[in-house]
Amino acid sequence: AIEFPSKQVEELGKIFGISDFLPHTIGVDPDVADITFPALCDGGELPCGPGGCISNELQVRLDRTYNNKWLNQNTGHDGGKMSSQLKMYPLLAEVARNMAKPSPLPEDEAPSRPKLAVYAGRDFVIATVAGALGIFDGVWPSFGSHITLELWEPKATHHHLQPMVRALYNGKDVTSLLEGCGGGALCPLSSFHSLVQGFLGSSASHEEACKLKADNELVV
Repeated sequence: AIEFPSKQVEELGKIFGISDFLPHTIGVDPDVADITFPALCDGGELPCGPGGCISNELQVRLDRTYNNKWLNQNTGHDGGKMSSQLKMYPLLAEVARNMAKPSPLPEDEAPSRPKLAVYAGRDFVIATVAGALGIFDGVWPSFGSHITLELWEPKATHHHLQPMVRALYNGKDVTSLLEGCGGGALCPLSSFHSLVQGFLGSSASHEEACKLKADNELVV
């Protein structure tokens, strides 16, 4: 959930002629986001009401408040990051497994690694995957946001070297932010696999990791 500062709630109430605007700011994705943020996607005008229009200055503050919600939800120390990791473990484990498969050969009819795998999802999915990997920038993912995970394989003459992974978020190289990868330009595939498996902590399976702990430390 998100908590809007009382000053913002009061200002929005005056603009839209609603004496108690608080209910419209409550929820994981509050009503106020639906009426103010779409204008930023297509260059439209900010909404107006009987008491005037949302100013650019107010929108900047609303934007900051909402981004804080996304940051805490996906990377917060009160369970946000752990929640993101458990939610996206099945997806990212599948990605890691595909990367570990042998290179596809024309004459090989057995299942092998696809040359290209595309997964689609909305802003929530993008932010949660980014939060799980530690590459989220704390900004509500805009239309067209995307995460790219590249697999770099050594040449045949360097077969002793292991494959590497490169991560990009909206076109920006964020590989150095991947935990356990040493902060380099490329992340060893084995380290990427360990990163994803680490989402489970000490649990033996995803199902076990998502269960309520006996000491009530975690609920997912």
